[in-house]
Amino acid sequence: MRNFEIFRPPSPSDFKPYIRDSKTLSRPWASPPLKGYEHRIGGLEKSNIEGNVSYDPDNHQLMTEIRKEKISRVSKEIPETIVYGDKNANALIVGWGSTYGAIRSGVSKAISNGIKVACVNLKYLNPLPDDLKDILKRYKKIIVVEENTGQFAYVLRANYLINVVSKTKVTGQPYTTEEILKIIKSECENFQEEK
Repeated sequence: MRNFEIFRPPSPSDFKPYIRDSKTLSRPWASPPLKGYEHRIGGLEKSNIEGNVSYDPDNHQLMTEIRKEKISRVSKEIPETIVYGDKNANALIVGWGSTYGAIRSGVSKAISNGIKVACVNLKYLNPLPDDLKDILKRYKKIIVVEENTGQFAYVLRANYLINVVSKTKVTGQPYTTEEILKIIKSECENFQEEK
């Protein structure tokens, strides 16, 4: 990911806290407590450009659309998603965060046992990587392994309208390689010859 230049206002007299950089839509960086750069922050909606608290519905619509577009533009900066494992796999294990090590080790063991499986570990969840949809379409079975109650599986279903198998663990203990291998064997047992 490339480094972003900090968008700074030229002088206090020209400071408009909600004017945005045309490329990134980021606001100027006004480091407190510099005189002339004071502005409001907090949860109430602000007016575009000036940054005063605003209850205007049209302004709220505009500001919501700007924030959405700002997040969307971030996805263009996300590096290519790396798929690890069998290139001819039918099944893909999807993980994020701390599940990476156990998933990667479990997939390695599964491959050494002759199971055709691959995995991805996502580092970016909002926005999702631009290439993720095409990656997911290559597999007949998507297995999402999470150390929660399945929130990311829900995100994938909602964003891509795909069926995923959700495997969750909320014991406060991380997945082990053997647990991941057991999931892979269970989910891929009668699935290997299809493609």
